[in-house]
Amino acid sequence: MMLLFPLIIGLFFYLFFKSSNRHCTPHNNNALEILDKKFVSGEITEEEYLHKKSILNKGK
Repeated sequence: MMLLFPLIIGLFFYLFFKSSNRHCTPHNNNALEILDKKFVSGEITEEEYLHKKSILNKGK
């Protein structure tokens, strides 16, 4: 019983931090991929691309 309680608490923290890290990175990478595609296709100018990319990279 004394070992069960720390294991449950440890498992809780492990799952909490594992799920919180998963939500930040893919979203930012997805936004950068979309931005890259818009620049390559000519939808936005280089100035717009660099400005928006710098905004997205500030969140890292």
